[in-house]
Amino acid sequence: MHTLRMTQHSIGTDRYRVEIALKGGEFEKTAQTEFSFSLSPQEQESIRWYLEDYPL
Repeated sequence: MHTLRMTQHSIGTDRYRVEIALKGGEFEKTAQTEFSFSLSPQEQESIRWYLEDYPL
């Protein structure tokens, strides 16, 4: 059986690190990256609408 684990860490204002690990038997592969990410107020409202209002 293979296991894929993805872990996200906040490392500062709008900065993140993602670590990915794929394991299975004797096989193991890992990777990580750091990046900036932020949403505008309009994007935040669109996501809120989709998650809260749209399903109704």
